[in-house]
Amino acid sequence: MDLERLLERGDGLVSAVEADEDGLNVIPLWTVSEDGMTMTMNFYPKDCFGDPISDDKYRNWLPEGCRGVDNDALDAAVAEAKKTGTPVMEVAIAQGVEPLNGRDGQVKLSFQKGDDVGTQQKDGSINFRERGGMACVAEGEHVASLTPPTPGKSGFDVLGNELPAKDGKPLPLKAGNGVTSAGGDGVTHVFTSTMAGMIVFKEDTLSVSDILEINSDVDLASGNVHVDKGSILIKGTVTTGAEVTAQDNLVVEAVVENATLRAGNDVTVGGGVRDILLGQQPKDFDIATNATPEEVHDLFFSRHGCGGENLPSKGSAF
Repeated sequence: MDLERLLERGDGLVSAVEADEDGLNVIPLWTVSEDGMTMTMNFYPKDCFGDPISDDKYRNWLPEGCRGVDNDALDAAVAEAKKTGTPVMEVAIAQGVEPLNGRDGQVKLSFQKGDDVGTQQKDGSINFRERGGMACVAEGEHVASLTPPTPGKSGFDVLGNELPAKDGKPLPLKAGNGVTSAGGDGVTHVFTSTMAGMIVFKEDTLSVSDILEINSDVDLASGNVHVDKGSILIKGTVTTGAEVTAQDNLVVEAVVENATLRAGNDVTVGGGVRDILLGQQPKDFDIATNATPEEVHDLFFSRHGCGGENLPSKGSAF
């Protein structure tokens, strides 16, 4: 199959015309991949008049607006065709650029959110109840940083068509009670605590509180609860085998089963607990136990009419 000539059509598209026993075959000089990101080109040592084809001639035959041309690859292919005297086929001479989407805003917390599955013990076993202590901070301590989103960078295909990119989305994060933020548009926001306490990260708000509220039971699903600042208010039951440690007051609204409670100040179980945390005089308390009346009597033999009594403790209370 011999090359007869290179044919340049009126629309600027250049093709090679080859003759064989079946007739004439028109072969495009360049082709573009279906996704428009790669262009390949065929290089011939001579044109239809027998004259060598220059690098510039091949560049002129590229489609108008062509982008991403690899001039080194083009020059090398032209030189090889001249040197060997044979066509060099399907050389990749242009490559498009994919669009680069922007990065969404990101928050970097200075504390662990407490979603560990457990703590490894010295013997290599895992204590699934121990998930690590709650995150606590001192006044003026760094809590989190919020980086702004970045803009997207558009790309293009080899025919010069623009490929748009998506900008990153901002991440909503607000400063709640006990937290202040500093920073402007397009710069990193820094969140700092204005009080000592436990970090509460709920939905899109970052807060610091001196009371940790747990709205469920303390069990294997929740893990043990330990805080080294503030008080703990548990609205459910502390189940068998669980451990709870508070630096200040510890309050359980429901029932304490065979569990371990530790507190630096008062441990209170039953009703009226919200009044205590608010510094108000409680009206009454409820105490639940599986002990017999005789066992309860023996436990509180020095007290009469234990209903409505507050039982403070500088440690554990049972």
